[in-house]
Parts: sequence; structure tokens; C-alpha cells
Amino acid sequence: MNRNKPTIYAVTGTLMAGKTTFIKQCLTRIPQGRKVLVIQFEKGMESIQGDTLYIPIRDVQSQTDEELVTRIADAVTETQPSDIWVEWNGMLPVQRLITLLNHNALRRCCKLGKIIQVTEGQGYLEQLAVSGSMLMEQLLQCDVAVIRNVDRKQLRTIRHALSRMQGSVEAIAWEDEKQIDSLLGFPNVNEAVRSLTIFTACVALAGLLYAMDISIPTSISVFLGTWLQAIPFLLLGILLSSLIQVFVSADLIRRLFPKNLLGGMLFGIFGGFLMPICDCASIPVFRSLVKKGVPLPAAVTFMTAAPVINPVVMLSTYYAFGGNTKVVLARVVLGIIASVIIGLFFVRTRTSIFTNQYSAVACACCQTFGSEGKPASKLVQLVSHFRNELFEVGKYLLMGIAVSTFFQMVLGSDLTQMNALGLVGSMLLMMVMALLLSLCSSSDAVVGKNMGASFPIGAVMGFLVFGPMMDIKNLILMSANMTKRFIVKIAVVSFVVCFAVVYVASLLGLEVWLA
Repeated sequence: MNRNKPTIYAVTGTLMAGKTTFIKQCLTRIPQGRKVLVIQFEKGMESIQGDTLYIPIRDVQSQTDEELVTRIADAVTETQPSDIWVEWNGMLPVQRLITLLNHNALRRCCKLGKIIQVTEGQGYLEQLAVSGSMLMEQLLQCDVAVIRNVDRKQLRTIRHALSRMQGSVEAIAWEDEKQIDSLLGFPNVNEAVRSLTIFTACVALAGLLYAMDISIPTSISVFLGTWLQAIPFLLLGILLSSLIQVFVSADLIRRLFPKNLLGGMLFGIFGGFLMPICDCASIPVFRSLVKKGVPLPAAVTFMTAAPVINPVVMLSTYYAFGGNTKVVLARVVLGIIASVIIGLFFVRTRTSIFTNQYSAVACACCQTFGSEGKPASKLVQLVSHFRNELFEVGKYLLMGIAVSTFFQMVLGSDLTQMNALGLVGSMLLMMVMALLLSLCSSSDAVVGKNMGASFPIGAVMGFLVFGPMMDIKNLILMSANMTKRFIVKIAVVSFVVCFAVVYVASLLGLEVWLA
């Protein structure tokens, strides 16, 4: 049966990366009584004791897949190992190894476990960006990347970058013995503790909701409703982001994009007006625009304007306020003014807004390789980019929705007892509520109208202008790979600018005009 077949662990990496040393260290952690076969496609700097099959590189180049598979299968049959470790030559295409390991003749006597890339941490991301296809191909095919000589901060940066390149890869430090145990299938105490912690947190949250007399079924309904409301727009945003990343070259954007600041920001507003995307969907598109060379002020203008002025939001606002076109016009105009001012605050920003260098210069999803080691088709790249972006952004969206659901259930929507706050107080209250509730911009108009029924229209307009630009969902989405400095700056600037714009409009007679 399949469970009795020996497990194959394949180790890749460049020459001198430390593959042999890593295998030797792993062998010392395997329990006694388990027999191991090591297959080397290159002789390492250190020798490995025990059953070792050495296959010279000239044999790989001169023999067919069937001949190599037969040679490996014979060694497995002769030694009857419990585990098989394969050290692949760093100068050979890793796709050849994948082809061998998935050969039917070999799969009948073995089962594939993990494919591991061993690499030096210093300069690793830079090498991926400039070294061509071989190192990148190894990464895209591996399950685990073992990183040497890195501290926690460097490892965290590499993990962020690798999650963008290959969503399923797990980056671990060379010295992390507990992670190595998990890699080899040994019992991992940390996993049990993590699972127990999550379970305890869920029980504690349910107890807190119960103690506050908040219905758990209602909370679940609100969570699922918000998720179902946001996911179509999120998928649309990720699709647009993927299309830009794969099919639109940076040179084309630089040629077509207006060279002057005002033209670039107007271009951002025009794009936001045309794209029917909500707030959480505008962030993936924003990231792609920045990576393709769009100036940061124009990209920020797009990201903040699109959720406020797009056709879907305009239509929902129109119906929420009983066909009052003046409210729709006021929301759009104030949103545009605020977005332009917010964008101007980033004119002098010169440093990268991303937490790792690689995210700012390229997208490795577009370096996917086909079965022959050649760059994959645009369609394959599109699917790869969409999948990785969805897995990365989706988990942060879920966390944001969970937090916003909690605030919705705790705060509720009955603010009628707070109608004596005045214009400034009511505006601040409604804008903070917009931040905490994190409603989808395609449907927030109904909630804003109901919550602000006893407040000045300026407070409601603050809710409608600021809420789509910045809320908890957006902040958590941006934390995926943007710097804390940028996140704090855009959150504070957005709040202050939206408040100032709406407040000035109220002083100039907004409420009288909308009456």
C-alpha cells in the first residue's frame, strides 16, 4: 500500500549552497531503525555514510528518463529504505528532476514527500531578480526553502517576498530544528500549541459575545454577509491587477501615462471612475500600478477615489437616498477633491512603500515556467498571478472582516442618543464608525443614511467619503506587504483631509444645498 512506500525528499540549490551538509544534519534527526537511501546527482564537499547511489552529471545528460528511473528503482528495490534523500545537481534544470520523480515506474515503488531548496540568505532576493531562470525555477517547484545565515528580520522579509512569488512555499531558517522536525514528519509540539491557542481564542471570543448579550448566529450571519458582499469585487480587483501585471508592460505604462503631476492624477481619477471596484479591490490594482512605474501620487489618487466615485457606488447612493442626485454629486465631488489632496501628500515620497525590495520591482508569478523549462504562456502566468494574489489578499480580507464584524456587533447602529454632539463631534463619530465598521463601499450608503438620521448631513457625508478610502479591512490588506510608515501616513492623511474637505463644504452651505 502507499503508506509503506519510502518517502522521497529532494534537495535542490545552487553549487556550494550546503545541500550535502543539510542532508547530513537531517539524517541525524531520523529515528533509529529507519533505513535511508541517498541519491546524489553531484558529489558534495562532505561524504555521506550509508547507502548512497551516485549518478554523475554526464549520465543525466546522456541517459534517457527511463534509464535513470530504472537505475533508481533498482537501488530502491535492493536497499529497501524507509526514506530516500535526493541531492540534485545545481547546474541541471530542476524540471528534469520533477519529470524523474513523477515517472510512473518510480511512483510505483516510492512516494514524493517534499522538494526543498537550500540557499544562502544574504543576497537571495537580489539573486532571484537577476540570476535568470534556474534559481527561480527551483523556487517555483519547491515546497520548502531552507535559508542559511539570516536573522529574524531578514527571514520575515524573505517570507513576504516568497509568498508573492510562490504562494505555497514555506521558508524556514537552517537552525530551526523544530521546523525541520515538522518537515520530516516528526511530532511538532508547536503545531499542537498553535491549534490549542486558536481553539481557546475562538471559545473566549464566543464567551465574550455571549457575556455582552450578542447573538453568535447573528454575528456569523453578518460575517458571511460581509464576505459574500466583498468577494465578487475582490475577485474583480485581483483579476484587473493580474491583467495589468501580466499583459501591460512597464514601458507601455511609462509611454502612455501623463508625464506631469496634474495629468497623472487626473488619469487616476478617470480610471477610478471607470472601474466598478470597491475599496478592498482597489488595493491589489494600486499595487500593480506602482510596480509598473505609475507615480505614487497618481496611484494613491486612484486608490482613494475609485471606491467613492465608481458607477456601482454612485448607483447605490442614488437608491439609498431616494433618488437625490445632489447627494450623489456631493459624494463624488468631495471624494475627488479629497483624493487629489491626499495624492499630493505623497509627491515627495521617494522610498519604496513595500516591505521587501522584490515586491517593488517585479512579480515572480510572471516568471512561471512550463514543462520544458521555458517561460510559460501569458494565460498560465495570469492564472498563477491570480491564484497567488487571491491566497495572499484573501486571508487578510478575512481577518479584516472578522474584526469589523466584532465592532459592528458591539457598537450597533443606534446613535440617536448622541445627536447633541454638533457638527465637529458628529463628523468625528461617523468617520470613526466608518473606519471600524469597514462596510463595502457598494452598500455603505444605506447604513450611513440610517446611522446618521439624526446627525447633520455633513456627518453623513464624512462617513460616505472617508469610509471607502480607509477602514480596518484596507489597513489589514495593506499590511500584507506595505511598510508601516506608508500605512500610518495614508491613514492619518486620509482622515484629516476628508474631515477638512467635508467640514469646509458644510461651512459653505452643503446642508442648505442638499435640502
